[in-house]
Amino acid sequence: MSNPTCGWAEDADGSAWETSCRKRFLLNDGGPTENGLKFCPFCGKPLVELIGNTTSNDLFGRIAALWERRPECLDRVAAQVKARGEPRG
Repeated sequence: MSNPTCGWAEDADGSAWETSCRKRFLLNDGGPTENGLKFCPFCGKPLVELIGNTTSNDLFGRIAALWERRPECLDRVAAQVKARGEPRG
């Protein structure tokens, strides 16, 4: 089963945002939510902003671990995000 959302987190030095679809996105000011991004421009999934700086491996590991432990929670969050049209982290 595929993850229904795309998690975004700032990289370790805060210069870019790394995505769970393994892309990098640069923002000059603020985060994805502050800049009105609701969906990942790379994979099209609802965007969920993750809190805290991380590395690529940390981000992918955190998302995979959450998905393995509680897939029904992520499905519920994705449904809520889709209904509201806005990301909730």
